[in-house]
Amino acid sequence: MTNKENQVECRTMKVEECAGLLGIGKSSMYEMVHEALTNNGQPFAVVELKGKLLVSRKSFNSYLDSLSL
Repeated sequence: MTNKENQVECRTMKVEECAGLLGIGKSSMYEMVHEALTNNGQPFAVVELKGKLLVSRKSFNSYLDSLSL
């Protein structure tokens, strides 16, 4: 088995990663994340774990697909 076969893709993303994919700043992304938290996961799912905000990779990718970027 190679190292690539052992790698597991993380199911969550940091806010900074999401901001980079959208080409926006961290503060703008944090606003979107807080909005998603108060809107029951719309337009993407967010979880707060030990004070860190994490975005569901699957729901964020679906959100990006819906933007037709």
